[in-house]
Amino acid sequence: MNLLEYNELLLSPPPPLTIVQKRVALLVGILVGVSRPLSLSRTLWDWDEAQFCSAVRSYDVSLHHPHPPGYPLFVGSAKLLRHLMSSDFRSLQAVVFIAALLLFPVFFLLLRELRFAFAGALGGATLLSFVPTVWYHGGTAFSDVPALVLILSAAAVLLRSCRQPPLFLSGAALLGVALGFRPQSLIIGIVPLLLASRYSARRSLRLMISGGAICSAIVVASYGGAALASTSVPAFFDALHKTTVWVGSVDSYRNPVRPPLPLLFAHFMIQPIGGGHQRNLIAALSLLSLMVSLVTRRIEVWMLVAMFVPTALFTWLMLDLNAATRYAIAYMPLYAALSVDGVLVLTATLGRFNRRLPAISAYAVVAILVGRSAWWTLPALRVARTSASPPASGMQWIREQVVPRRAPLYFHDSLYPFGDYFLADYPLHKVRTEREVPQSISTVAGYYATEGASSSPQAIIFSRAHGRIWNIARQRYFEISILPLAQSVRFEEGWYGQESSGGASWRWMGRRSRMLVAPIRGRVRLRLWLREPDALIPFDPNVQIIVNGATVADLRSTNGRIAGSWSLTARSTGPNEVIIQTDQVLNPRRQHLGDDGRDLGLKLEELSWAAEIPSQP
Repeated sequence: MNLLEYNELLLSPPPPLTIVQKRVALLVGILVGVSRPLSLSRTLWDWDEAQFCSAVRSYDVSLHHPHPPGYPLFVGSAKLLRHLMSSDFRSLQAVVFIAALLLFPVFFLLLRELRFAFAGALGGATLLSFVPTVWYHGGTAFSDVPALVLILSAAAVLLRSCRQPPLFLSGAALLGVALGFRPQSLIIGIVPLLLASRYSARRSLRLMISGGAICSAIVVASYGGAALASTSVPAFFDALHKTTVWVGSVDSYRNPVRPPLPLLFAHFMIQPIGGGHQRNLIAALSLLSLMVSLVTRRIEVWMLVAMFVPTALFTWLMLDLNAATRYAIAYMPLYAALSVDGVLVLTATLGRFNRRLPAISAYAVVAILVGRSAWWTLPALRVARTSASPPASGMQWIREQVVPRRAPLYFHDSLYPFGDYFLADYPLHKVRTEREVPQSISTVAGYYATEGASSSPQAIIFSRAHGRIWNIARQRYFEISILPLAQSVRFEEGWYGQESSGGASWRWMGRRSRMLVAPIRGRVRLRLWLREPDALIPFDPNVQIIVNGATVADLRSTNGRIAGSWSLTARSTGPNEVIIQTDQVLNPRRQHLGDDGRDLGLKLEELSWAAEIPSQP
């Protein structure tokens, strides 16, 4: 079939289904639908899911609630369902689950519109539903599956509008909604949009312009609303710019430490298919379909290629290799449809020797492919469905064990979105390494949370086994560690006991105090916040700071407060000595100002002793 013949074919409806075919499609659709609840995850697991949940609670792209560009219609849909669901996560999951239920019929209809035979459309839609990464992510809180369903729906309606022009407006609106869920969907939708626009322009230029205006208006309103809902419009665009720079310089092929593209080809193009060794068979069958279509000039195959290969190439070139299995959802329809088509090509060839063989063997082979894929995936789904993820478990442990606003909590950058969502009422501190965690003067134990399994015997580790789910989900957050911070400040002579009130804590010293702080290799930053007794404020005492025998500062107070920050070279082989001296003290009892008989020189309100980390470019 040449392109002209295919264009004329689009002006007529696909061949009608027989009664048997309708019943078979309905039965398969019901079986696919019944299997969808098996993928419902018990808790959120990934960085992006935490950011999406934060967005449902309080939308602000400038704070990465969610990450740019904001996915406004996905989050908006979850907000609409929030009053019906038990949590932000469940409302997002409900949107994804509804999309997962629609995936089979939508892709079946699209393949019919592309003029694939009934067996190819049925088999392709069924196999897509059971591709491991597609099935698993249909029960999570990611935008990938809803975005895929919407762009497949838009493509099907746009193709149908070639023979039913009024549907062009509906198809354009669906495309706008798909872009509001995930802007990358345009790479897939541009081909059916251009084809449908050509047909609509033949009949009415006004119709084509109206469709384009509707699509554009939905996109502009979606992302304009995202910008207005953020802290400010400039903050929105600043976050968007930083994310774009990050993707272009870190995630993409431009990153010099990223593996070479040829080495990543299988990582992006074959491994995401999943199913163990079956993925190689599916890839080979897809390649067979492509090669045969070169000879037979089957335009429906090349239409599918034109829609999905560009997004596959974009993913390979530009996106994070750690999330390849999820990003590949966008082009899994290509593998599902072409591999089934490859089966039909093989059975048709075998049919030359046995006329009764093709119809029976084609359905049998496709059923085996689907069955093996489903069987391979089930153990992974069981893990996600029946157990809490390590980050969710860790955050719950902190909430149960740590009293809010008492213990300092430090989160590694990789875990901060989880703390930001689960522990929003806690005072959290984000760090890039444990060396940035300052030493605390509080006797209340603090904690440091980080990704990975710590070797420290004091670490509380939450983990998930590396089973088949390791090959489906992003290979992150399978282990997290929460480490109690050792009290590494020793208050020696000159210090009184710790006092506290309302969540704040402090220590008084006399005329001279001595403390020992932890050894650290390299440069450190010492910060002190001190306060004089109120009665001494008019006298402006002189204060001296001595570290390891060297005077680092001679200070005079300002309105009773002394604050300073100094860059030092610390000892790494033993404790560092910090001495604080003041030339005036107050004794409330002796000076008839109160019952306290202590000599009070300075009150230490805060102390920070942390390694200096070079700022990132």
